Amino acid sequence: MSELNAAASDVLIIGGGLIGLSIAWHLADHGIHAVVLERDTVGSGASGAATGLLAPVTASGRFGHMVDFGIESLQYYSEFLSFVREESQQEIELQTAGLMRIAIDSGAEAMLSKFDNWPHAKSLEMVRLSATEALSIAPYISPDVRGAVISPMERQVNPRTLLKCLRKCCMKRGVSIIEHEQARSISDISGSGNKRAIRVRTDKEDYCFDALVIASGAWSADLGRTLGYALPVRPMKGQVLTALPGTTPHNVQFTVYGNHSYIIPGDDNALLLGSTSVNSGFDTRPTLKGITDIVASTAQMMPSILDSEFQHTWCGLRPATPDYFPILGRLPSWDNVFVATGHYKNGILLTPITGKVIATEIYCGDVSPLIEKYRPDRFCSSN
Repeated sequence: MSELNAAASDVLIIGGGLIGLSIAWHLADHGIHAVVLERDTVGSGASGAATGLLAPVTASGRFGHMVDFGIESLQYYSEFLSFVREESQQEIELQTAGLMRIAIDSGAEAMLSKFDNWPHAKSLEMVRLSATEALSIAPYISPDVRGAVISPMERQVNPRTLLKCLRKCCMKRGVSIIEHEQARSISDISGSGNKRAIRVRTDKEDYCFDALVIASGAWSADLGRTLGYALPVRPMKGQVLTALPGTTPHNVQFTVYGNHSYIIPGDDNALLLGSTSVNSGFDTRPTLKGITDIVASTAQMMPSILDSEFQHTWCGLRPATPDYFPILGRLPSWDNVFVATGHYKNGILLTPITGKVIATEIYCGDVSPLIEKYRPDRFCSSN
């Protein structure tokens, strides 16, 4: 795509979660006015239901290029939050003690040993601990612990506060945010080459633009079909619950991760416990099975959880792709349609870097090497 005329350009972003807002905010750096179109309210999807864990390894569940991408975003987070705090004139809660990965069984213990030779372990300031050392600084974890790794750079942000502040920053930068309008159809013109989207119709009115971004999370597949392109994004229900201390104080400082679950210290001594990953369509109802699975898993890491007072539970829909990697960049066969979806469990972590690389590609056509493995064309071609 040729460089846009910043004075006259208008970018329509479908999706008002953190990813969509981050793209709009970064576009404003290039002098490009963006309109964010949200089917419900800002943050009503995965962003508003997330726990905000900023942990590249635990979020991906594996080493490799996705972890590298997550670390790039993690390293950019401090600068990103600094700008957002300054512009919004509001503090954003950031848990700074870091993350403790613990091993309860031999398989998890073998996994922790991989960090000894992992190239990024030094940049994340990771430290291996024996079972005795882990219990000495975190006496609340299970006495069956076999070892741990402390990772002080992997933190947790309050996603709801970040949403509120980023929305405020976007509006200060001239971004138009329109809620309760769902995109129903997309009109295009075709020439001798690629197609070009020119108009989005909602139930209320039509929106014209120079470039279009699909950042609608779990709802992206429908828009892909409208464009004649398969975007294989499906909703995966994630359930989380909060608990308050019982007779035994928690005194949890670190986010504790292990056994495919996590325990995050929250406000007022509450704990965030998560999470499930269930393929149940667009059903967002919390279930008793979700609660019992989370409690059973986290109690293995921290037995005193069972003495806690249940407070609240909720669900969100994570946008998942077949390979669990995001879909980022310009849509093949289209001159001006870009995609930023499928972040699965990594949406909060990847918010800053996604906004930056997509905005840059829209503005001047430069494709970041960071997203080469996440291009839309890896999932076949247009229908």
